[in-house]
Amino acid sequence: MNSKYIALFPAALLAGFLASAQAADFDYNYVQVEYQDRDLDGLDGDAFRFSGSVDLGDRFNLLGSYATGEVTTGPWDLDFDELSLGIGFHAPVADSTDVLATLQAVSHDQDAVGDDTGYRIGLGIRSQLADNVELTAGVDYLDIYDRDDTTFTIGSRFYLNKATSLGISYSSSSEDVETFSGGLRIDF
Repeated sequence: MNSKYIALFPAALLAGFLASAQAADFDYNYVQVEYQDRDLDGLDGDAFRFSGSVDLGDRFNLLGSYATGEVTTGPWDLDFDELSLGIGFHAPVADSTDVLATLQAVSHDQDAVGDDTGYRIGLGIRSQLADNVELTAGVDYLDIYDRDDTTFTIGSRFYLNKATSLGISYSSSSEDVETFSGGLRIDF
């Protein structure tokens, strides 16, 4: 057998698997608000994050978010704002599971640090365990302020009805930042 065909076999197998898998009717059109409690290597912080997504068809979606909050450093509270815009890719890999990939531009402004623009790359999974329960897991790489950070996140979402859900998540980063989040999502 020709080595060219041997090399193409795994790609063809994967393409056939992706084409035959059925998505779990995930919605990538939503707006969301979250409260975040952050521990930044012993410093206390909190934020509100507003985000959304618009589906661009079978596999792609636009992403955007804005977060604003503060970090308490002794007697001072340092405010920060973060804006991110990007594109996402999603594809079914099983009856009730999608694989996700994202690429976002990130603009961050923080008291005493200044502002900078960088990028975030993410990979994850989204799995529906029951009609009203969803689990997510992912890893993000962020490059900003001449530093990089890798964050691992796990989360769960409980659907009150087809268009409204409550979510919680926990994330931990290589820069010793732990975040607990809770929020409301409205699908449209």
